[in-house]
Amino acid sequence: MPTQLKFLLPFLLIFSSGTFALEPINNAEGIVQVEQPPALAELVTAADLVAVAQLNDTRYEYLRGFPNKGVAWMRPLIKYKSDREIDIFTVYDEGVKGAHCYFPDTARWQEGNRFLIFLKHEEFIRYRGVAPVCYLPISVTSGNQYAVRLPVDNVELPEELLQQAQVYQFTDSGSRIDATELLREEKTRLIADRQMEDEGDTLVYTRGIPISAIRVYIKEVISGQDKKATNH
Repeated sequence: MPTQLKFLLPFLLIFSSGTFALEPINNAEGIVQVEQPPALAELVTAADLVAVAQLNDTRYEYLRGFPNKGVAWMRPLIKYKSDREIDIFTVYDEGVKGAHCYFPDTARWQEGNRFLIFLKHEEFIRYRGVAPVCYLPISVTSGNQYAVRLPVDNVELPEELLQQAQVYQFTDSGSRIDATELLREEKTRLIADRQMEDEGDTLVYTRGIPISAIRVYIKEVISGQDKKATNH
């Protein structure tokens, strides 16, 4: 992976919990407004595939150090919404500007990170991300359980889920960022704002929502979607 992207990816993960960015909008009066983040229920409803999936590999072309085109190879671990049997699949995208679904690379010697994915089926085993957010990061706890890592800035999570947030000891590489290049003030701010634990050269996330609570919520959304489809 290009050196520039290796350096920037931790910051992209800090300030955006998914790949898609929510960009400011200039209205007619010239006032800058930030687009409202999508609700979690909206992403579940729009997706053909909702699952906890593990990243196996990425094959991206890069432009100025950022992904410009390519696929991510993934393996579904827990499927919540899908009408197809798949053991492995790809997530394809292309372009730099606008909403895109690119996953952060994992070092070859590390186990692939996990994500709660929201995807639309294209053909065979190829999918594309639901806009404007295609995934939320999943962390692995010391008890070998999954949790949606907090904070989440680009998706509106329901209060019922936020109330179930817990403090964890995460063991996956995605929950850690290299702090060696951070200024002291920036490091202090991240520890306070993101509730991260300071391990010297590394900052570690500490909070998440158990996947069991997420699963219940997703099933409720899907059930409601099925009822609406039946009534129509």
